[in-house]
Amino acid sequence: MRTTDRRMMAIGRGAAIAFSTALTLCPALASGVIAQTPERVCGTFEYVYPHNAGLYAENHYIVLDCEGAEVRGRYYGTSDDFDSGREGYAAGFHVSEMQDLVIAGNEIRFTLTVPDQGFFEIPVPFAFRSAQEAFGRIGTWRARNVGEARREYHGSVEDDRIVLMVDGRERVFRRIDPDAAASAVPTAAPLTRADYGLLTEDGQLVTMDTDSMTIAAILGRPDSVETVDLEYLIPHRAWHYRGAYVMYDTTESPIHFLITGPGFRTPRGVRIGDSVYRVIELYGLPTVWGTDRILYDHPGTGGAIYIEFEIDDEERVERIMMGWMLMR
Repeated sequence: MRTTDRRMMAIGRGAAIAFSTALTLCPALASGVIAQTPERVCGTFEYVYPHNAGLYAENHYIVLDCEGAEVRGRYYGTSDDFDSGREGYAAGFHVSEMQDLVIAGNEIRFTLTVPDQGFFEIPVPFAFRSAQEAFGRIGTWRARNVGEARREYHGSVEDDRIVLMVDGRERVFRRIDPDAAASAVPTAAPLTRADYGLLTEDGQLVTMDTDSMTIAAILGRPDSVETVDLEYLIPHRAWHYRGAYVMYDTTESPIHFLITGPGFRTPRGVRIGDSVYRVIELYGLPTVWGTDRILYDHPGTGGAIYIEFEIDDEERVERIMMGWMLMR
């Protein structure tokens, strides 16, 4: 069993600091001039992309926050505005400040600057107000590196809508209730103890609350049994099966599971070879989304109980670990 160095998962802190430094000149929100009544221009506006067909909708959003005569704006969009002729790979997503924002009369104009590594694999939820906040919680876009991207926008403000001219075409944003916007990340139920275990192909489930005799009856005799010495812990027993193992301490109920091959799934249905998007669909936004793994901490345990999906270069699950945290 490989060491699971949990705290590398910050991707850590070194990468996050470097990313934060790159964004130092790019604050979360830009203040601008407003010559309109706040009721008319402030709020959330949605552009529905007419060719939505992939796993995630490629809609765009403008969020305008007003403070007296000042307006601050965020733009949630895709890489297509900066990556012409995309073909054969999925779009990236970003949240960016609306720099040099001016709303005067019926006119709106602003500039977007997306830093290098500022695009993400999935639509950025409204909870994240900047790329800095999203980094480490959402995987960075790996399909293409467009470097730092910059573009100017202009258009008009009308009743309950904003119309931008983009590549000679109108992009119409309509005012919406932000709670009614298409969710960027599926809402998933919180983790429970029943989420830590093995689901067999014929639908039988073993969890941390299943005793060893029942596990042996369901999974059969293990192919081998290993005594594993863990740093600072008593020796543990590992029951090895083809495609999985079950780890015990001194009790007769398991404390840790590993899935390495076919024949087993997580209780929610993720198996080896599934895409990272399948994980997000079933588990929601992770605690940490690194370059090669996605991690979910069990609520209230500080990471002592967790599920970790290791991801290969093709963004597919290659190994799954779950249960109590073990250090080797």
